[in-house]
Amino acid sequence: MQNMNQLFKILLSFLTILFSSSCNANTVVNNRIVTDTIVKINNETDEMLNRTIAEVSGYWYPISYTGSKSQALSQIDIDRFMKMYVFISADTIINFTDTIFDLKYSIDRINTGDYLRMNVDEFYNYKMLDSLISDIFINCKKRDPQKGNIFFTTWSFAYDGTYLLIFQDGVTFLCEKQKSPITFNGLGSMAKEYLLKGYERELNLSYEFFSDPDELVIYDQSKKVIYNSGMQPTRQPVSIRIPLVGVKKLVFKINTKSSKSQWKYEFSFK
Repeated sequence: MQNMNQLFKILLSFLTILFSSSCNANTVVNNRIVTDTIVKINNETDEMLNRTIAEVSGYWYPISYTGSKSQALSQIDIDRFMKMYVFISADTIINFTDTIFDLKYSIDRINTGDYLRMNVDEFYNYKMLDSLISDIFINCKKRDPQKGNIFFTTWSFAYDGTYLLIFQDGVTFLCEKQKSPITFNGLGSMAKEYLLKGYERELNLSYEFFSDPDELVIYDQSKKVIYNSGMQPTRQPVSIRIPLVGVKKLVFKINTKSSKSQWKYEFSFK
């Protein structure tokens, strides 16, 4: 009987070891499955990052700003930056006065409220932002403007699908992307008004009157004429650039000699 008990204990120990080994084997398999899932998530993140880089590529212009207690920019610098732009591409960024290159992007999607509370003093100024925001971090290189040597640095900005948040020495600049040209076409005399948002520094204008003589006159908010084409036909589109110093509103007025005279003009801003 005692021998039977010892045999039973030995058998029980053997079964315990066998069961434990089986569990460890399953654990390894589960770990491999988790690893495969992580790789898949990383691939999806790369796709999202490439899509985001494509969306933010282009010219961005500041439309407002928020200071902070620790800001290093003077009001003169802020006013100067409000008239400048940020250019973003996959390999180069012009951040107002700085140029960075050899970019290595990374991205996190987080709650906008949490992001603003961590990064912006007066976060309630940004109620127009989407509920989720992309926190974009970049490892990059920059050339010292005085010594000319190249050094490694980092830069970051945020993108909610419509606006950019650019951080410069304690000041947050809300930026809007340059839109496609605005186009108007029609027949006969007509006037259109366009209110500027404050960041526009230059008007890029293209117009065409076709065979009939027409006239395009552009006024500012004080009814001052800032451009007059003269009454004439155009054999091909005419393109010009007009500085917008102190201009807050544009009035485009088409004068024609015939109610059936056809015209077209389009414009964009820098």
